[in-house]
Amino acid sequence: MSQITRTIAGCSFKCGSFYFTNSLCVSLRPVYNLSICHSFGTLHSGARSSFCLPFSISRSKPNVLCRTPSVKFTPSLTLVRPAGHSHWHNIRHIKESKDALKQKTSQDVVRKIKLAAREGGSVNPKLNSRLARVLEEGKARDVSNVTMMEVLKRMEKGKDMKGASVFVEAIGIGNCMVIVETYTDRPKWIRQEVQHVMKQYGGRIGEAGTSAHSFNFKGIVYLVKDQEKPMSEDEAFEVAIEVGAEDVMQGLNDDGQDTFQLICDPKQLHAVKKALEGRGFKPDTARLEFIPHVFTKLDEASLEVASRMLDGLEAVEEVVRVYDNIES
Repeated sequence: MSQITRTIAGCSFKCGSFYFTNSLCVSLRPVYNLSICHSFGTLHSGARSSFCLPFSISRSKPNVLCRTPSVKFTPSLTLVRPAGHSHWHNIRHIKESKDALKQKTSQDVVRKIKLAAREGGSVNPKLNSRLARVLEEGKARDVSNVTMMEVLKRMEKGKDMKGASVFVEAIGIGNCMVIVETYTDRPKWIRQEVQHVMKQYGGRIGEAGTSAHSFNFKGIVYLVKDQEKPMSEDEAFEVAIEVGAEDVMQGLNDDGQDTFQLICDPKQLHAVKKALEGRGFKPDTARLEFIPHVFTKLDEASLEVASRMLDGLEAVEEVVRVYDNIES
């Protein structure tokens, strides 16, 4: 408390970390609220404890603070935190938000790499066009190249290829039906993780058959629409019948590209893909999926909760894909 310096010409002074002025009453910001009343020569604000400061106000020069042990002020202090958050508090939350987003982006890309490698049959991007696109996406989203290469190395050695497909059925908010597809060698652990997320959003997991009755299990071959040689839906349906598929839908693939999706019996998936390749088409992906045939309609509030629930499920390690029957 012995440091006393004049900080602003004519009116403002510093005592340690305290600022005050030669006025009737001022508030000290941003750390403490103090007031000074020099008519009584006392610095005060109503707290119970007090201490002495070795300075006085010069009568001949009222804007000058003089050190003197003979005149003592007896200030009473009330420590008041400023409104709002501290600078570090704000920085910390911004950093946490950015770190969380970066981690989620990395997890999403790693999941897509594993899927592309398993379903494309190769960890070599030169032989797996889907994998090559995912790696390009990872670079565009600022995912570390070291992270992506490490995943491929582990898969090449077989460390990330161990396990089996495990499906966890669940019921979400508004009785919407959910099936979580995973690839894991820890079936009990993955059920616990899915249950944890479902509970957070008012849902629960169930036994086999809990939600499967609302879906059809089908094979789907994805054909990316050719912008140079566009094909109508009727033409796509004719092609589907010729190669042994049952129906055609339109939608986006995992990379956000417009596709025709040829639906077939699960046992015919490989044959349909080969037949398309024999006709000069280049299927993007061929896999087994759950397609809803019974839908659940949710209100806006429930849709928001369901959206967060699905995001939470997709963020779980070893989750491959999440299916729902929510009416869009």
